[in-house]
Amino acid sequence: MLFGRSPAWLSAVFNDAVTFLVEEFTPLLQWHPQLTYSRLLVYEEAVERVGGCGGIWGFVDGTFRGFCKPSKDDEAQRAAYNGHKRQHGQV
Repeated sequence: MLFGRSPAWLSAVFNDAVTFLVEEFTPLLQWHPQLTYSRLLVYEEAVERVGGCGGIWGFVDGTFRGFCKPSKDDEAQRAAYNGHKRQHGQV
């Protein structure tokens, strides 16, 4: 009994959380078209060669990448707006 709850209860909570995240943040979760599986393998091999640790292909560094404001969908505009930088983009 993990966390004092049944596996079924934990599964339901997990599934609800994932559903919420996908519905709320879909515009931010889309995969970049140039990030292909073969390119990920090249990145992973480079990180392993330098750092000695496999299975890693990228790092979260907090760099803000700005882009043009989405023009068609108000929800996409809200999802892509960074209030701190006062621009549309992703960290």
